[in-house]
Amino acid sequence: MFKAHSNAIPALVTAFDDSGGYAPELQKDLVNLLNTQGADGYFVAGTSGECYHLSLSEKRSLCQDVAELAGGRQVVLHVSSADPRETQALTREADILGATAIAVGAPPYFVYDEKQMWDYLVSLKNLTQLPVFYYFIPSLGGPLLPHQFLERAFDEGIVQGVKYSDTDLLTMSRLIAARPSFKVFVGSDDLVLAGCAMGAVGAVGSGFNVALPLVVSLFDALDDGDLDRARAAQQRLCKLTTLMEGFEFITFLKALLRHQGLNVGQARPPIRTTPPDASVLTAASALITDSI
Repeated sequence: MFKAHSNAIPALVTAFDDSGGYAPELQKDLVNLLNTQGADGYFVAGTSGECYHLSLSEKRSLCQDVAELAGGRQVVLHVSSADPRETQALTREADILGATAIAVGAPPYFVYDEKQMWDYLVSLKNLTQLPVFYYFIPSLGGPLLPHQFLERAFDEGIVQGVKYSDTDLLTMSRLIAARPSFKVFVGSDDLVLAGCAMGAVGAVGSGFNVALPLVVSLFDALDDGDLDRARAAQQRLCKLTTLMEGFEFITFLKALLRHQGLNVGQARPPIRTTPPDASVLTAASALITDSI
């Protein structure tokens, strides 16, 4: 089970070898590192993990490898696939693969209304006993569902939480106010402090692959009631995401990991793989390692 609050969940990047194939040993190196830095769980095969660039077999292997090293931490498998049959297969198999929950959003490309999304979520929930988190990321896919839709889905046992990857804090705050036991995870690195101040139980972040110590510091400060220190950690995270502007964020994260001494390969084409200059990576590292 997740903690009641302050859950720091890296949205894992997926490690690839020099030929672009999934690299399980490199993936395990990343998970071992994040374990030591204080991760409370892992979000697997999400946007940061290049979900739609992974095959079904790679997603299976990835989830098993992460779960093997998670050491009792939560493992949320993002099951969404371009082929709905693959989504169904991963939903059925998630517990066998070691996941403790699944996340699902709208299938890509086509436009769906609320009725279609409701029926889709019901059909997937019927395939698993695991908790289901809705992946709310309207900027990249799926309808802009109102908070009332998610409240009803929670009331009827269809979803148990949400990865809220949007900047609309109004909808998030109303959802939390209406259903305090609904597990809301902030999905934007820039809004961790704001979301958790409103009642989110934690955050799932792409930047956590490289900056987890900052996130842990933020949560420790919140737990200690030290708002100034929490605010300082959040400002560091915001500066880090500002440095990413103008770059493919997955390429930036993988380049920064290499700068930190861990090579997890390149992003898969057609994602641009031109890395930031060394000066940018040095500045990013300083944001993470310099004392607050």
